[in-house]
Amino acid sequence: MNQKNLLLGVPAALLALPVSLGALELDTSMLERFTIVEWGLLGLAILFIVLFVLIIRGMQAAKKSQVFPDKPEIPETTLPASEQSAAPAEEAPAEKAVEEPAPLAQTETAEAAQPPVESAEEAATAPVQAAPAKSVGRKKREPRADRGKINKDDLAEFAGMRILVAEDNMINQKVLKGIFAQSGVDLTIANDGQEALDILAQDSNYEMVLMDAHMPRVDGFEATRQIRANPAYEHIVVVALSGDTATDDIRKMTEAGMEEHLEKPIQMDMLYDVLYCYRKDEEVEAAEIAVVADDESHFESTYELLSEDGINIAGGDEELYAEILEEFVTMYGDSDTKLIDYISQGNVDEAGKLLLDITGVAGNIGATPLSDVAETLREAILGHEEGSYRAILENYKEHLQALLRDIKNVRK
Repeated sequence: MNQKNLLLGVPAALLALPVSLGALELDTSMLERFTIVEWGLLGLAILFIVLFVLIIRGMQAAKKSQVFPDKPEIPETTLPASEQSAAPAEEAPAEKAVEEPAPLAQTETAEAAQPPVESAEEAATAPVQAAPAKSVGRKKREPRADRGKINKDDLAEFAGMRILVAEDNMINQKVLKGIFAQSGVDLTIANDGQEALDILAQDSNYEMVLMDAHMPRVDGFEATRQIRANPAYEHIVVVALSGDTATDDIRKMTEAGMEEHLEKPIQMDMLYDVLYCYRKDEEVEAAEIAVVADDESHFESTYELLSEDGINIAGGDEELYAEILEEFVTMYGDSDTKLIDYISQGNVDEAGKLLLDITGVAGNIGATPLSDVAETLREAILGHEEGSYRAILENYKEHLQALLRDIKNVRK
C-alpha cells in the first residue's frame, strides 16, 4: 500500500465508525451515558478529519498544476510587422508576447562577427596582424618603358624623397649609402626592425622603407606587420631587401605587407623602377635618361671577382667599391673557419644566417661564384644533407681563398 492510499484510508475508516456502530444496533442507553466532554471530543475528531481531507486535496491540486502548467493563450492571428510597428502603444496586448529563439544560422553569424575576448597577457603577446598590402595611400604607377641603362647619377631624379633603410649588415649599409650619395635622397639607416619602428614612432614622414627580411631582435616580417597595422603609417611603402627568391619566401613577404621585393645584390635598374613606381608626385618628369658609357675602370675582373659588376652596384663609385672590398675581407675573410665550427657544433641556424649574409654581400662586390656556392651550401645545411654539404663546404673554402687573393691584386 502506498502513502497516498494510507492517508486517504485513515479518515475514511473514522467516518465509517458511526455507521458501523449503528449497524450493530447498539443500545441507545449507551449514548445517553456520554458526557458533555466526550461529545466535545467526538466533534473535534470529526472536524480534524474534515480539515485533513481538505488539506490532502489541496496538495494534490497544487502538484498537478506544477506538472502540467497552463499554456499561454496565443492569438490565432497577428498583425504584419509593418502594421505592428505602426500600431499605437495603447493597443498593445497586456500580456507580453512569447519570445522565440533566434535561428541557429543567425546566432552563429553574430558570434562569428565578434572577436574572442582575450586576457591582457594574451593581447600583449599576440602577434600583430598585418593589413592588406595594397592601399589607396600607396599608389603604384607603371615603370618607365623608355629608360636606358641606369647609374647612380640617375637617382637624382628622386631628390627630396625620405627613405628609411632597415639593414643589419654593415657592408650592405655602406653599399646603399654609396648608391644614394649625391642623389639628394634623404637616407636614414636602422640596424634592425626594432630600431626602424623606434625611428618611425618619432618621425613617420618617410615615403619608403627598404626592409631587410632577416635581422636580430625584430625581423623584417614582424616590423612590416606592425607598420601595416598602424594607420599612421598608411602612406609608407615597404620594399623587401632579401636574397631569398623562392616562391614561398616571396609569398611570406607579401603576406607580411611588403609591396615589392629587391633581390640582393641590388641592381640599379630594379631600384630605380621601384622608386619611380611609388614616388608620390602626381607627375614625374619624364626626361630622357641617356645611356652613359662606362669610363675606364681602375679595377681588373677575374673569374672570382667581376669588379665591373661590383662597381656598378656601388653606383659607379670606385672609391666606395674599394672600401667595400676591404670590409669584406675584414668581416668574412675567416668565414670558412666559422662555418666549420658551426657545423661541428651542430649549430645549423647560425651557419645558415652567416651564409645568407655572404650570399648577398658577395653578390654586391661582384663575387658571383662565391655567392652561388654559399647559397648552395646554405640550402644543403638547412636541408640536413650532411652527406653533401661537407663536400660543398670544401668547395666554398677554395672559392673564398681564391677571392681573397684576387681582392689583393685586382686594383690596377
